[in-house]
Amino acid sequence: MNKGLTTEQSIFKKVDTSRKSVTAARYFISNIIAKRMKPFTDGEYIKECLTVFMDKCCPDKKDLVQQLSLSNTTVMRRIESTSNDINEKPLESVREFTSFSIAIDKSKTLLMWNNWSSGLGELRIISK
Repeated sequence: MNKGLTTEQSIFKKVDTSRKSVTAARYFISNIIAKRMKPFTDGEYIKECLTVFMDKCCPDKKDLVQQLSLSNTTVMRRIESTSNDINEKPLESVREFTSFSIAIDKSKTLLMWNNWSSGLGELRIISK
């Protein structure tokens, strides 16, 4: 009985691992699409290319590509969640500061635009 249970558990672990890999691939592909400033619909084009590749090179793993959803709404949601994470991460870090120092040097003008000058600033952070 224990052997049967162990076999069933290993099957679920394999499914869970492949599901996590497919989800990670969605995020990475969406990130590439965003970095290159391509339309969200390119995800479907990429999936089509991956399907042909897997069909020719790794037919036993072709089902992984079928699980990969790269519709324009999926790509849009992945990019939004990544951008939200990028916006929230610094705020989380700020909440964990124990101390900080700011150094501003106005003598080094970096940009003159509309009579506005910007200086050079440095922020040092000490966290937990």
